[in-house]
Amino acid sequence: MLIGVLLLGRGHRLNGSQYYYHVERLVMEATGRYEFTMTEAAYRKNIPVCIAKPLNVRRYAGATDRLAKTDKIDAALIAEYAAVIKPKMSIEKSKTLIIIKDLLSRRRQLMNMRTKELNRIKIMGVSFEVSCKRIIRTFDKEIERMEIQLNKHVVEQEEWSEKKKFYSPHLVLETP
Repeated sequence: MLIGVLLLGRGHRLNGSQYYYHVERLVMEATGRYEFTMTEAAYRKNIPVCIAKPLNVRRYAGATDRLAKTDKIDAALIAEYAAVIKPKMSIEKSKTLIIIKDLLSRRRQLMNMRTKELNRIKIMGVSFEVSCKRIIRTFDKEIERMEIQLNKHVVEQEEWSEKKKFYSPHLVLETP
């Protein structure tokens, strides 16, 4: 069995050279959004894509007793993982869905930072209360901006129209 590994650095594009071989699927590890550009290019070329969970690849590496971390070793390991495990294909996500997930993630980050500031008021005492409250107001405004954008995008994304009431217990989304 021939396993090809295509290593592309940041800024490289998926071009016609992959058609030299029959590409059954393109398997890559999720890398905190770095995989999105490659995934979009593959979908445009009608190449099936699988975004493998890093934990699954690490577990495979551990099971095969190969835990070293270099780009070459990772690439070969992911190629072998793809050939042996044959992970299921990833479904192409709409740009709106990706934006919704990003907004939810950012909103969650802001809420966590806001909670930390509220806790600081209790710990630091009166001397830092004004500073903490100023930061909390800033977080409140930014959270409100995220919620407005979420409202707009959720209405556009049919798949989320039924889920919208679940992603925040205190966020009320308006429908047109």
